[in-house]
Amino acid sequence: EIPQKLVARFPSLPLLCDPSHMSGKSHLVPEVAVQAKRQMIFSGYMIEVHCNPAQSFSDVEQQLTPKEYGDLIKTLEF
Repeated sequence: EIPQKLVARFPSLPLLCDPSHMSGKSHLVPEVAVQAKRQMIFSGYMIEVHCNPAQSFSDVEQQLTPKEYGDLIKTLEF
């Protein structure tokens, strides 16, 4: 609801969706990203990607691998 109100009030304001933090789990990131795309109010995404998520210094559970990220981006069809 907040992003929709922001866009209504400030139409030129670019908004980014952060499905990594919104979901908290890597397997949920694609679903959140697709839902955000359906709303068509976001200008882009911030998605956490790491070559080896288990060895990342933070947010281990929400990191995508580069392959998972590539697969996700292909499905979003910008």
